[in-house]
Amino acid sequence: MDTAQLLKGYDLKDITVGVLGGHSALDVCHGAKQVGFKTVCVARKGREKTYTKYFKTRTSNSGRQASDVEKLGCIDEVIVTESFQNILDKKIQEQLRSL
Repeated sequence: MDTAQLLKGYDLKDITVGVLGGHSALDVCHGAKQVGFKTVCVARKGREKTYTKYFKTRTSNSGRQASDVEKLGCIDEVIVTESFQNILDKKIQEQLRSL
């Protein structure tokens, strides 16, 4: 596979890093957010709470001034599926490409 050719179809200033919800997902997404990427996690149904509740990106006004807004979490989008095999389904592929 020619990586350069593959990347020609993407806006390199608007890339989303995608992960499967597993042991390394949070580490990868945390690093991706630190360097400015958007993130998406594909999680299995019943195991998505870690990504949809605890590590979903959000802001917190931790102080009294507007400048005290803090960004929390590292997962921008979550796609929930019955099985990781479903990541190959046309619908999920379209969701991923739209990000």
